[in-house]
Amino acid sequence: MLKKVVGTGKPQTARRGIDAIEAESERLERLVESLLVLTRGDDGAPFDVGLHDLAEVAAEGRHHRESRRREQGPHRVHEAAR
Repeated sequence: MLKKVVGTGKPQTARRGIDAIEAESERLERLVESLLVLTRGDDGAPFDVGLHDLAEVAAEGRHHRESRRREQGPHRVHEAAR
């Protein structure tokens, strides 16, 4: 799909697509790192366990999502990407 967008002569659209891919790649990298930390915790490595305010976690996620939307500008997101 990105090849089609790049070839259309719409560099702004292509740039937004590339930026979205980079952002999701970074998010996936953080997720994998977090999973590795959890795995190491299972192996006896130090692991910080505590109580967390889920409302705060949700608000942080919402803030992150809204910030990304502002940075990326208005564009339609494909339903499968949600």
